[in-house]
Amino acid sequence: MVRQPRFQEVADLAFPFLAGGWSVGSRGLREDTLALERAVEGGERVVVEVGGKKGGKVGEGSWWEKGRGEREESGLPETHGCRWRSNDPCEDYFAFGTSPGVGGKPWNYWGVYDGHAGSQTSFWLQKTLIPHVSLSLCYLDELSGPDAITKNISQTFLNADDYLMSQAKKAVSWSPPASPIGCRDVENAMAGSCALLSMFDPQTSKLRVACVGDSRAVLGRWDPVEQKYVCMPLSTDQTGFNKDEVSRIQAEHPEEDDILDPDSGRLLGLAVTRAFGDHRWKWPNDLVTKAQTNHFGTAPRPKSRTPPYLTAEPVITETDIIRHPASSQSSASPAHTPRSDFMILASDGLWDRISSADAVALVSSWLTARSQGAGFVRDNPSAPSPPQYPIPDVLESGVTVTDGEVQWRAEPAYFSVEDENAAVCLARNALGGTRKNLFHGLVQRDAPWVRNAVDDTTVIVVFFDEDSEIPAKGKGKERVEVEGIRPGLLEQFEKKEKRWWWPF
Repeated sequence: MVRQPRFQEVADLAFPFLAGGWSVGSRGLREDTLALERAVEGGERVVVEVGGKKGGKVGEGSWWEKGRGEREESGLPETHGCRWRSNDPCEDYFAFGTSPGVGGKPWNYWGVYDGHAGSQTSFWLQKTLIPHVSLSLCYLDELSGPDAITKNISQTFLNADDYLMSQAKKAVSWSPPASPIGCRDVENAMAGSCALLSMFDPQTSKLRVACVGDSRAVLGRWDPVEQKYVCMPLSTDQTGFNKDEVSRIQAEHPEEDDILDPDSGRLLGLAVTRAFGDHRWKWPNDLVTKAQTNHFGTAPRPKSRTPPYLTAEPVITETDIIRHPASSQSSASPAHTPRSDFMILASDGLWDRISSADAVALVSSWLTARSQGAGFVRDNPSAPSPPQYPIPDVLESGVTVTDGEVQWRAEPAYFSVEDENAAVCLARNALGGTRKNLFHGLVQRDAPWVRNAVDDTTVIVVFFDEDSEIPAKGKGKERVEVEGIRPGLLEQFEKKEKRWWWPF
């Protein structure tokens, strides 16, 4: 039996491990600016500088791109990202980097945390979940089988949520009313968050995706017969529209037919059926009422009779990734030339507007544009330079008003490929693409109104080319255990000089 570390052991390490710089360099990790043109009265065009160390304004977003210079030292595949903010504060958080995995060998991690009812839980997950998973996996032998790895990851998620909720319970039970310590510990459990964590072992090319909630991961894989990238799901949305989730909840609460709304897919009003935090779906009503009275919380959910209704146990998938040298892939190559997989991770803000298949098709078009432009989308000879689109003062094609709301979908007919960052390209198209009237109308709105149109959106795109990632330096292969932890592991967590974690 391999001992799994208690959550407290990891929580104490999370802050020194993840502390560090946000900006890593203009040719490496870049999050300097994303220029979005804003239409204002009088037709004046204003360039909105989005990003910077403070993350941009509401209704805007920051972006980052991990270049080869930083990849060579971090061992991370080419990673593009973007975060669009519609709430104030933003409830989406993310983290990615290289850290020990099974047997202490370097793995790559990418996490997307979509919060709801506040940003506290998702922010807490950003700081703690990956270090917790990484350290737990280090206790496994490097020859551990897939079942042992899956069980370890799943138990780690449950331990994290149990720690979060137990700390809040202690605060409610023992802290005086309105005490600052009590309010601090309770707020992480009052809010809630989905969690989508991708873990990649570069030595075996195994990708594992753990999903809690409705953030989604998809894989783009080249089909040599169809001569195009096809979409492979890496996760399944956990909502009341998921038949497996409905069956599970009905089995756990057999006499409560009214807790799931078949029309909205909501569980006692919540859009997801698995989540971290969310005390009102997990605690008895008397404890929820005490938190409401003593620590300024919210009332129990109507119809809550036999909690818990939510779990943070993830559904985990395992996929063998296909990788080829990037230098062998170009638009001029023969039809049979192999192409590498790529992965898209995103919160539901993206998937509300684009299908998984269309998202893969868009990134495929982006890859083609970059290839034809000799590495730069802007130099693609088949695209207008600079892109010019009319901004008509009319309702654009594909935009309708249905049930009192403006509706649209990102579809191939409206795709715009003009950004050097693949994640920004996805976000731009979710906001309208070539329909510039819609796009400009969305980007000029501020909170709280912009939330009526689009949700907070985080997008990460990972390209698994073989030469896009080089093994991280300084990762020893010693396997001698000292007090249950391999030599050098804690030093890696506490090392001050270099850390390959973002956005910290």
